[in-house]
Amino acid sequence: MTGPDAFRAALAALDLPPEWQVEVAIRPRRRKTGIQVNPGGGVAVLIPPAAAPEQVARFVAGHRRWITEKVDTAARLAPDYAVKEFVDGEEFDLRGRRYRLQLVDASSAGAAQLPSITSDGVLSRGDSSQSWSAGQ
Repeated sequence: MTGPDAFRAALAALDLPPEWQVEVAIRPRRRKTGIQVNPGGGVAVLIPPAAAPEQVARFVAGHRRWITEKVDTAARLAPDYAVKEFVDGEEFDLRGRRYRLQLVDASSAGAAQLPSITSDGVLSRGDSSQSWSAGQ
């Protein structure tokens, strides 16, 4: 079995466009190499454990035109909206209600899972000393 670094090196030699964001995934149950174009245009090369890096590189090179078409389509159909940031006063929708974030200094005790909303309306990260208060 060959590691993912050997496959990444073989694919890097193809000089693929950087906007493709190629990921390598070795899948133990696969029998054939496959290509998956993700929403937004990322490309995942799905590799069986018995494949050789040169074989995978030839496969991807042979499907370059198909990948180009699918990446263009995926990028065109990707949602065009701003990514929300966790900034004091930022508003967002959660479970049908609109909340405004308010930064607080300490997270609540017992916030082990993410996200965690306490009974007093605090949305906590749980892994840090900062949490967010979701007030209305």
